[in-house]
Order: sequence, then C-alpha cells, then structure tokens
Amino acid sequence: MRRALRLPAALLTVTVPAVLATALPTALRAQAANPSVAAFGMAGNYTAAARGFEATVWNAALLGLPGAPRFSLGALVLGSSAGIGPITVRDLADYSGATIPADVRRGWVNAVRSAGSQQGTVDASLTLLAFSAGRFGAQLSSTGGARMGLGADAMELFFLGNAEAVAANRTLRPNGSLTANAFLTPSVSYAVPLRTSTDGGLALAVTAKYVQGLADVDARDNGSAIAPDTVRLRFPVVRNTPESGTDGGGGVGTDLSLAWRRGSTTAGVVVTNAFNNFAWDASAYRCQDIRADLTVNTNSTGTNEVPCAGALSERVRQASARRFRPGVRAGVAFAPLAALTLTGDLAAQPGRDDETLRIGPKTSAGVGAEYRGIPFLPLRAGFSVITGGTITSAGASLRLGSFEIGAALQQRSVDGISSANLMLGLVTVR
Repeated sequence: MRRALRLPAALLTVTVPAVLATALPTALRAQAANPSVAAFGMAGNYTAAARGFEATVWNAALLGLPGAPRFSLGALVLGSSAGIGPITVRDLADYSGATIPADVRRGWVNAVRSAGSQQGTVDASLTLLAFSAGRFGAQLSSTGGARMGLGADAMELFFLGNAEAVAANRTLRPNGSLTANAFLTPSVSYAVPLRTSTDGGLALAVTAKYVQGLADVDARDNGSAIAPDTVRLRFPVVRNTPESGTDGGGGVGTDLSLAWRRGSTTAGVVVTNAFNNFAWDASAYRCQDIRADLTVNTNSTGTNEVPCAGALSERVRQASARRFRPGVRAGVAFAPLAALTLTGDLAAQPGRDDETLRIGPKTSAGVGAEYRGIPFLPLRAGFSVITGGTITSAGASLRLGSFEIGAALQQRSVDGISSANLMLGLVTVR
C-alpha cells in the first residue's frame, strides 16, 4: 500500500506564492506616472483641469493658456494599490487573530471555483520630479504593477491542505500565473498658444518621452500536480530583467494635446502615443525552469536557466511584439463658482489585450469636483466607470503659501477584484 504524502495548509500557503514570487524583481507596470494627487482624488477626471507640472501628463496644452503658473514643481509623488478577489482582504480580516472555520474555508474555495481563479494585483508609481516653467514642462517617473492568479485547486491547498484530496485519492492541479513589467519614463512638453483673449484662448502642445523598459516577467504553471503520494511543481518563467545583461528595451513616443478656454469653461483633448516605437528586446529575454518534486522519501528542487525554445520561444515572441497603441482622452472643466471646479472625462485605449501595452483602463467615463472654499485645505472627490468596474475617490491637500502636501484615496472594483489605493504628494510648489 502506498504511503500518502500529506501537506499541511500552512506549508502550501507559503509554497505556491513563493515559487511565483521568485520570478518578480519589481512590481511595476505602466508608462508615465500620474504626478497629481488632485487628479487621483478626482478619479482621473482631470484632462481639462490640470495646472502647472501636472499638465505634462494630463494635457500639456493647458500650459499655453492664460492663467498657467510661471513655475511649479512636484517631487516624490507616490502612488500604490493592491487588491485580491473573489476572496478579499476584508474576508480574511474578519478572522484576524482567530481560527477560520473549515466550512468558511470550503466556502471560499467554492467561490474561487465559481469565479475561475483567485486574482491579485499590485500597482505602484513614483514621480521623482515634475516641473513647469511657463510653456515648458518636464517629468521623470517610474510606474507599473503585477498580477497573479491562482486556480481553485491551489486555493484548496492554501486553505485546506491536501488531506481531503488524499482521502478521495484525488489529484490537485494548482494552476497559477504571474505577469509583471516596469518602465522608467522621462518626458518633456512644450505648449504653443494659437489664440489668446482676455477670458481664454486656444493652445496646442507636444509631449516627447523616452520609455525605458526595466523588467518584463511572465510565469505560468505547466503541469503542476499534487497527488496523494507525490508533489510536482512546474513554473517556467520568461523574463527580461536588468540582470540579463542588456537594456531590456526602449523607444520614443509623442503625445499631442489641445486645450481651449472661454470664461469659466475649459475643454481639452489628448492623443496619447500618437507615435511610440517602444519594443522589448527579444534577445534580452531569459527562460528559467522553476520546479520541485517531492515524495514521501525524496525531494528535488531547481531553478535552472533553460533555452527559450518551443512554447517558451512563442511566449518571448508575444512579449516582444506588444506595443503602446494610440489612445484618446477628452475632458471638460467648469467653474460655476470661484471656489468650485466640476470636471468630466471620457477616455479610450483601443487594441487587443494580447498585443497592447496599456496605461490604465481600456475605457473610462467619469466626473470629478474640487472645492477650494477653505483656502488652505482644497477638497476633491470623483467617480468613474471603467472597463470591468468602477473607481470612487476622495482627497485633500494642506496648502501653506506656495507649498502643498496632498493625499488621496481610491476604492476600485475591477473584474471582481476590490482594491484600496493611496497617493501621497510630499513636495509641491506653485
């Protein structure tokens, strides 16, 4: 009679995510960072409301309209978000410091089976420096993120161990995946007034940017199985990271923007990535075979580099073929009172998901508001409907003379994943 290899839930709670995490040198995923705490607090509805250094990303043409600050600066603007679902952080927090009943854990596993998988996301951004001087703006930032998925069998191992599967002589297949990438983006903008008047005008701007690829990681399960007497884990990883000895990939891009103002109404349109030739360097990818084999008497583990051949070669081809595609964003801002600005935005980034390096959601539509009735404490709020979900946000700044420190929170619900997001602006000068 064969001896069963029983694994406690606590062991697999660490094992499966740890195998994936070994492939992740950094958790970043986007192109140019949002440098504006105000925009974050207004749920990204800021295309016609950006001022000063914020305009480089949101709508550089606003630098060419009357009323733009002569000089502004933002530094150390930090943004982050993290979420999991369908089992959420709140679900786990309800049992903080207590034993989770078995029937609750089984219910969670069944919820994951119904959803298809347990998903987790992490996003982060850092604007090191952004400033504007008259019609000129510049920014240096890094942004990005990671996404991990675990199948229902993996979550059964996570919460219940393999005891029930052993009793039923059932093989579990803990499918999992992880994707992540990172970019560093310096950019410069210049706005040209086309027409000016006492109460507004029309301006055009061009933003030029260089996109440096820092990391691209793709780890996918390839036949992992937990049988009653054996454990087989297989997670081949395709990665393009600095340690591979190349620059990873890069390219230049341009955004075009237009802004118009008359009285208390401002409107703007931005075409992002009107041109962008960024590409990952296919020769910089490396392939790594992460594996483990356990029985009741033996164990073997390895993280060997292997040739990028066969299915791994196809994954390299797909990764190096993805591009930043053109997108469009339009917005309007209206100030019914001197201390109140209302905004509305629409945005779309077309392109197939498997061929596109996308910044933010595929589509969005929303509204925002900023109230400045308390001079030293501007308040903001916003709501957006985005592809797969919604964003609700709020924020405030403490303004002392020309200096400002700001913070904003967002609650996102996207594709069944609920996430809490935070942005802090540590140094702002206007």
